[in-house]
Amino acid sequence: MRESTPRIVKELKTANIDVVMLTGDDPFASLVCATKAGITNSKSLSKTYFLKRTKSGSLQWESNKKVKRFSLEEAKLIEKDVLGGATLMASGDAVSTILQSDGKVSRYVKDHVFPHVSVVASASPKDKFIFVNWLKQKKQVLMCGDGVNDIAAMTAADNSAAMLSGFGTNF
Repeated sequence: MRESTPRIVKELKTANIDVVMLTGDDPFASLVCATKAGITNSKSLSKTYFLKRTKSGSLQWESNKKVKRFSLEEAKLIEKDVLGGATLMASGDAVSTILQSDGKVSRYVKDHVFPHVSVVASASPKDKFIFVNWLKQKKQVLMCGDGVNDIAAMTAADNSAAMLSGFGTNF
């Protein structure tokens, strides 16, 4: 994480701009980084919901090492907790699955739960592209990226910024 990241995140939040971490990195390492950056509140980490796709392809919620099934009832409870300050994170493949689905639970999660997501982790370039396109339907999107895996999402965003420091001067 760049040294300036916490200051920039704080300025964005002060300006009432939502900040979401969209990364290909491990979910829990990403959550630690998001907390250090100020994207998530360290107090809310005691109550974190993680939406993930299992190896069998089904979706499930995980919170404090407890697994909960992907249902409308759970989604409504999670929405209430997230609105109360809990942290919401999701894996990239779970996000893509929901955003490309039209089922009743998926529609509810898209409309009521995903607008409050703080971290999308383990996201492929395609997952990032799908998420940014969905988010653009709701608000203006600025995508900051630092690698080739971010190009598609950066292209889809309303605005984008390439963070190239650290790559040397031989582009």
